[in-house]
Amino acid sequence: MPNKLANLTFTQEDMGKTFTYKVTEVIPSDDKKLPGVTYNTESAVYTVEITPIDDGDGSMHLVTKVTKGDVEINPSSLGGRDVYTLPFINEYKAAETTFTPDAAAVGLSKVLTGRDWIDSDEFEFTLEAVTQGAPMPANDKTTVTKADLKDGKAAFGFGEIKFDKAGDYTYRVTETNAGKTINGITYTPLPRDLHCACDRSWQ
Repeated sequence: MPNKLANLTFTQEDMGKTFTYKVTEVIPSDDKKLPGVTYNTESAVYTVEITPIDDGDGSMHLVTKVTKGDVEINPSSLGGRDVYTLPFINEYKAAETTFTPDAAAVGLSKVLTGRDWIDSDEFEFTLEAVTQGAPMPANDKTTVTKADLKDGKAAFGFGEIKFDKAGDYTYRVTETNAGKTINGITYTPLPRDLHCACDRSWQ
């Protein structure tokens, strides 16, 4: 941004006086704020003190002091001049969104063929993150029984997953005992991968 203090003019009457300026970010009204952007508040206020000094030879120079709170800001040198850099940092963070991988969203369900379900039938599934650092639900395991059966399918899910960063995420659903045959039941051998482009869609 342009240096708003560059065009200040001081006269002989100003000698020895100290002029104090506050540099802050203008916080827009709520309807003008950028979504997800954090603005600098009172904690990001710079105080600029400028004192004109008479050199006694027909010239003057300025003594400048810049502080942020109790901390004095030191200048850098550019072309023999002191240059002060006053950073204002705005942070962007997308609002948290949630998703529940279940039958309604991605069609997770258990089907048993060859015989009817019995009360003792119990099938367990595990959800794991293929993408390193991907968020997980509170429980990564779930179980279905005959009580979950509806229209020949036992639907299941893993609870809510919360996302606070956009990105592509992959999860894998695996049935316990995958590929094994126990008591005449052959368990699903292959896992199912769920691909998420966060803020766009699930597949």
